[in-house]
Amino acid sequence: MDIYDLILENLELERELGTRTVEIDRALLVPPKAEEPIHASESVATTQKVKDEARPGSVQVAEVPVKPAAGQADGVEPRPAGKGEACADVCDIAFFTGRPLSERGMEAMRKTFAAMRKIRPEISIRLNERCRSKVIILLGSDALLKRQPTARPVRGAWIAIDGIPSIMTYSPDFIFGHFQENSPRMNKAKLDMWNDVKSAVARL
Repeated sequence: MDIYDLILENLELERELGTRTVEIDRALLVPPKAEEPIHASESVATTQKVKDEARPGSVQVAEVPVKPAAGQADGVEPRPAGKGEACADVCDIAFFTGRPLSERGMEAMRKTFAAMRKIRPEISIRLNERCRSKVIILLGSDALLKRQPTARPVRGAWIAIDGIPSIMTYSPDFIFGHFQENSPRMNKAKLDMWNDVKSAVARL
């Protein structure tokens, strides 16, 4: 049954119901245009597109060209920053801490390094760098246990770490945090630390 048969059927129903006049859109009386044939490949593609669009949660994502970051050349992979990379050179004495030093602690170490160079001007010193050192100085028991967990912390005692002569002494932050400023005990701790450092220099 085509559309015209449906119209006639509805008109017959309206007449039986007593309707005398019916408004009809004249556009309905114009024959429809012949549909263009659809090839099988186009039909499959259209059907798949409709399915994709009708799928819940489906999102169409457009490809956007990515511009290289500032300072990065086209087609060049950025080199990741090294973490804990070993120092390539050889140093005389390597200092290690168990935790980052405070500003005051760093200032004390700068003064210590300057004093060491007065004893041995050509000495090479590193702080918290994995270089091939001749002697190791560990600032505090936490620095010792970090590198030698089974060691017994004794200030001024010499041990071997990876075959390298190593000595543990006070950390400047320990001295500043545990002794009263300019007290005899603080001054003695500073002197003990300096004597341990001089002992390490004498080992070279």
